[in-house]
Amino acid sequence: MSSTTLYRLSGISLLIGGLFAALATVPVFFTGEDPTSPIAATAALLRIIGDMLIVVGLPGMYSRQAQRVGLLGLIGFLSTLVYVLITGVVNDTIAAVILPFLASAAPSLLKGSPPQGLLILFLVGSLLGVVGSVSLGVAMLRTTVLTRWVGLPLILGVVLNLGGSFLLPAVGTTGTVLFLLGLAWLGFGVWSSRQPTSQPELPPMPFGPEM
Repeated sequence: MSSTTLYRLSGISLLIGGLFAALATVPVFFTGEDPTSPIAATAALLRIIGDMLIVVGLPGMYSRQAQRVGLLGLIGFLSTLVYVLITGVVNDTIAAVILPFLASAAPSLLKGSPPQGLLILFLVGSLLGVVGSVSLGVAMLRTTVLTRWVGLPLILGVVLNLGGSFLLPAVGTTGTVLFLLGLAWLGFGVWSSRQPTSQPELPPMPFGPEM
């Protein structure tokens, strides 16, 4: 399989994953994080699919422009990848499977504070999200390999997501949707971009001894 095909498949994975996760985040505006809501649990389950597609597509996105984005892009890629794994895959798995089970089997456990280790994990994930989104967004604004302005929704999305912790929850949800749409836009850029043509090989010499 050629590198062009791999890049395009990575772009499609990132595009579909970002759109899928963004659409599955919309019900949060209406249900919140209610663990007893079947709509919230179903939406979280759908977001897991989108999160996994994003994780699959991110390496190809970075590889496509690794030489142009430099160290800042590498930091952004790695931080964003871990951020999606922690606050996306892990958090949505808890929301889709564990919390609904506890809500029906042991509702008293939901009234207490989450385990300290889990809080630290999500705190680290959130910090990596800020570092990753800003680094990747700035790197995209500086490069011309893919769509340059895709860096704006990545940066603005994580700022709103962080602000949702201090303002209305809907602000944070809006930031999450904007961030995911930014990743989808980035995936579209990878899928639709053309690979640079390689230099043609020199034809063999028609005469003379073979080397």
